[in-house]
Amino acid sequence: MVFLSYLFVLPVTLLVAEVALLTGATTLAGVSAVITFGLGLITVPIAAVAQGYHRAPDALSPTTAVVWHLTSQLWDVGDRIALEQRRCRLRSCMQRSDQPFALPRRAVFVFTADPADAHVRGNVTRSRARYLYRLDISDTYGQVFQRGIAVAIAGNVHATVSARRTLTATDVPTP
Repeated sequence: MVFLSYLFVLPVTLLVAEVALLTGATTLAGVSAVITFGLGLITVPIAAVAQGYHRAPDALSPTTAVVWHLTSQLWDVGDRIALEQRRCRLRSCMQRSDQPFALPRRAVFVFTADPADAHVRGNVTRSRARYLYRLDISDTYGQVFQRGIAVAIAGNVHATVSARRTLTATDVPTP
């Protein structure tokens, strides 16, 4: 929502600045530039507070130790795996809602429920993930954050593969 309002306000203020410069109203152009710059500075922090991940240390309690993970790596059922934070893609970052001015951090992402909706998988995977795994988590190292059914672990995760489903082309929508 914040982003959409910014997409409306930015062109309007830039248009006002251009008209002001063409007509010689430099004060109006300066005010418009300050407003645009100010909106640019506060848009990301406001979006982080509104849509960021919040701390949820109990999101992966012993009762919810079963999670789902999307990946392109092939593992067999029964394999013990380690999901390492440093090996996550650079785009797999999490923005914390309690630290809106901090840079996004890499995280290991899992789901507390089966991400059955194609739009959920499409938002997370694009065309890279080929497998949906059900994992039994044994250990997590790092802080745990949550947004909806998505859980971000700012550290490593050790788990055992309990089920695997191969995603087909119809499961993951293309952009």
